[in-house]
Amino acid sequence: MDWSAAVSTLVGAIVGVGATMLADRSRWKRDQSREHDRLRRESYGSYLAAILKTHEAIRTAAAGDGSPEGKKAAITEAFRSADPYVRRFELSLLAPADVVGDAVMVFRRVRDIRDLLIGGAGAETAGYRAAQRAYYDAVKAMSDTMRKDLGSSPLGAATMGGPLTEADESAL
Repeated sequence: MDWSAAVSTLVGAIVGVGATMLADRSRWKRDQSREHDRLRRESYGSYLAAILKTHEAIRTAAAGDGSPEGKKAAITEAFRSADPYVRRFELSLLAPADVVGDAVMVFRRVRDIRDLLIGGAGAETAGYRAAQRAYYDAVKAMSDTMRKDLGSSPLGAATMGGPLTEADESAL
């Protein structure tokens, strides 16, 4: 029996099995990364949708007819029913700390608007307009952070909607 041929065959088999295992591991890691990216994208979209739905629902409730107490109850229910709490905590399981920080800031800005509306502030008040501006700025910052995390470039303020600042208008 030729030992060198046997050793060569054995080494070849070991190299082949090792290469196959390495390729399988690489493919598994790539698939895991794709799945994690997909879950983050879904979570980000779900959170954005919940926040936007919450914001619009509380504004609509505040603009509705009824007594001040009825409006307060409607605003509170509108805030709660859009599930911003649930979506925020789902996002916190998948997102990096900077995205979570921005998401919490957006949540606080919507809550500030809710509190102003419950307190009777109208769309014409300076406090409400400042809260709206802070909300739009926070949404833009969060969206930019999310896009960066997902490998996309940030969007401009005009693309995101909301009121333009003087800086935005001069850039157009």
